[in-house]
Amino acid sequence: ETGPVGIVVDASPFYPEQGGQVNDTGSLEATGASINVGNAQIYGGYILHTGTVSSGTLKVGDEVTCAVDYDRRALIAPNHTMTHVFNHALRDVLCGSVEEWEAMGGLCDQKGSLVDSEKMRFDFSWNGPVSPDKLSAIEQKVNTMIESEFPVYNLTVGLEDAQKIYSLRSVFGEQYPDPVRVVAVGNSVEDMKADPTNKLWASGSIEFCGGTHLTNTKEAEKFVILEEAGIAKGVRRVVAVTRNRAKEVAAMGITMKEKCAALSVLPDSELAGNLKEFQKELEAATIGTVDKTAIKEDVQALIKRQNKYAKQLEKEAQAKFIEAAKEQAGQAKEAKQEVVLMRVDFGTDNKLSQGILKAATKVHKASYILFSATDDGNRFGVYSTTTGERDAVSWVSAAVKPAGDCKVNGKGANANCMVIRKNDKLEDCMAAAEAYTP
Repeated sequence: ETGPVGIVVDASPFYPEQGGQVNDTGSLEATGASINVGNAQIYGGYILHTGTVSSGTLKVGDEVTCAVDYDRRALIAPNHTMTHVFNHALRDVLCGSVEEWEAMGGLCDQKGSLVDSEKMRFDFSWNGPVSPDKLSAIEQKVNTMIESEFPVYNLTVGLEDAQKIYSLRSVFGEQYPDPVRVVAVGNSVEDMKADPTNKLWASGSIEFCGGTHLTNTKEAEKFVILEEAGIAKGVRRVVAVTRNRAKEVAAMGITMKEKCAALSVLPDSELAGNLKEFQKELEAATIGTVDKTAIKEDVQALIKRQNKYAKQLEKEAQAKFIEAAKEQAGQAKEAKQEVVLMRVDFGTDNKLSQGILKAATKVHKASYILFSATDDGNRFGVYSTTTGERDAVSWVSAAVKPAGDCKVNGKGANANCMVIRKNDKLEDCMAAAEAYTP
């Protein structure tokens, strides 16, 4: 055979996909033949190895050597063991004692899991998002278990005896074999079997499990939660990593915290541009959810500071525009002008134009037409407030006529118009406004 094949052997060290853990991969080696095994599943009580023939021919009855990719399995084991430790820490932090958890009636129960060489994923029942403080406490509890270097025990026990062990965690509705394999972190299964009701067993993780595990928690090295989110009503999902990946993520978290701290000491005038770039970098960075939440809180404080500075600049600029208009109004008063044309380039903020015209009118009561161009040169605004019989709408309409068809808003003594992409006509419009006669 040269295509996909399925092979059953009388005994196999390959771990088939089950209990949330992905299958082993590797190869089957025979005299003159080799099969790359990419999948292993249980069918009818047998392990079916599926893959492709890389060389030679294999037939029924041939003797093979099973070569599991133990390097890959070694990456899966810490994620599986830490799934158990996480499950234990989750209950402790969210629920408290075993009795308190039982009284919650189905909350904080495992609803699914996935363990592979990259990560662990754990689904559980809960009534809302887990707070950053709780996630931090859970993460710290798992890392404390790692640093404490607790041994990991496993023992096959009769199902009835195993179910009597105090604080044992099992998946609701799951059918377990009899006897069943018990995996415990920190406490001996032999001791539990001898004294099943001892409440000391609640200090460590105890679960039914047939998967591959570490021999000691220290082998996991580091644990970091990447995300926590809802996936269905009443069901939350946590994704986490261990070992080198966790160390990399933690190191990136430290780097991003340092960068955020550096932003906080920048002068206000330099903050805006640097903060925007940092926010993009933060969103793209793979860091723990606890660190990311803390950094985002610091970013929000920086955004508030930035907005306050921007408002201060805006206020100062508006004051300058108003002063410029008042100066022109003062000159018109001295000249005893009843009709005043002004140019103050503040953009096209209609509200600000009203403030400018109001300030000018307080200095000198007259009919005003105000022109203002934007810094980018793409548009300009025309604003008018009038006294006596002069109609502001007619005046503005006459003023913008050189720019072509432009919509004039307002009525009676107040009018305005925005002229887009025709700033080359601004001087002509000002001349038309000056020449206008009611």
